[in-house]
Amino acid sequence: MDICFDQIKKMNIRALVKTTLNDTEITGVKNLFAQTPFSAFIQNPEYEKVIGRNALHVLLYSEDLVSIMGYALVEAKKKLLTTISFGPICSDENLFPLLADSCIKALQEYGFKIIRFQPPDIQIEFWNKTLSHIQEEFTSFSLPSELNWSTLLLDITPSMEELVKSFSGNHRRNIQKAQKANLIIEKVTELGEMEAFSKGLKKMYSARGIASATNFEIESLKALFNYTKQLKNSFILKAMHGEIMIGGIVIVLHNNTAFNLMGFADPEYRKIPINYPLILRSIEIAKTFGLNVFDFGGIGRPGQADNQVLKINEFKEGFGGKKIDYPNTIVIAKNFLYKFLYTYYIQFRKIK
Repeated sequence: MDICFDQIKKMNIRALVKTTLNDTEITGVKNLFAQTPFSAFIQNPEYEKVIGRNALHVLLYSEDLVSIMGYALVEAKKKLLTTISFGPICSDENLFPLLADSCIKALQEYGFKIIRFQPPDIQIEFWNKTLSHIQEEFTSFSLPSELNWSTLLLDITPSMEELVKSFSGNHRRNIQKAQKANLIIEKVTELGEMEAFSKGLKKMYSARGIASATNFEIESLKALFNYTKQLKNSFILKAMHGEIMIGGIVIVLHNNTAFNLMGFADPEYRKIPINYPLILRSIEIAKTFGLNVFDFGGIGRPGQADNQVLKINEFKEGFGGKKIDYPNTIVIAKNFLYKFLYTYYIQFRKIK
């Protein structure tokens, strides 16, 4: 479908916010998800099982309330704050400005006072139209440290031999070191293994002093396992040292891209380069799906990244890839009072 912008402005989009979808709606959205040209990995409607009870669905219909033109899966926090991450999805990017506008209005009417709109990597002309309209219609602003997204995209169409040769010398040495340590990298196949994954994740973040990230609920990780197993559009790997899981990674697939959603390396095994073989094996599996891009799952932007994040950047950059800056996240407030309160909260949280 290819619609000119003048036609789009005359369209009347109907937006519905729902807590659940019926089978027909899920089928319609999944078809739309498959047609979406940009990477929107967590906009699969069935990802709601991972988000849990905080998940809401925004269905965007044409005037006849039959054709689903767009969709967004959002995560709500007490009907005060919600986030649209890499959505709304649509089959035609020309529709994106109108669909984004309708989605924001529907969420405001539903009662949300703050909406964080984290755009996907769409063509700049469509984003400029979207941003211009948001700035005209809403109390909107952007914060330097608030969900602004950059990442590395690696072309994985060359052979594995060619890819490994393109890695930095340090990365090639660490891959060899991991091989000598007899690490076994294999898929997580049993639900019970997510207990060890959860413990490893919490352990890593505690060692890094990131208190806000240690509250990973095991039920959410079990839901993530079931999601990957049932839909077969993602996979989880574990790094085994003997009988002990000392690392893991979750990869989500969408369109031609494999996305590094999360992972961990046990801080007690610092001498073993755990993450290197996990990334390498993830790329190998992604190639078997016929994908041609590996997304490293975000890198810190210059001026906003601390030393810890800069080290993570260095690790990811050693694999090569092209740096991509997504458009800045836009925060939409119900009015100027909520803008002031939210800005103050972010500043207070950063100081704390």
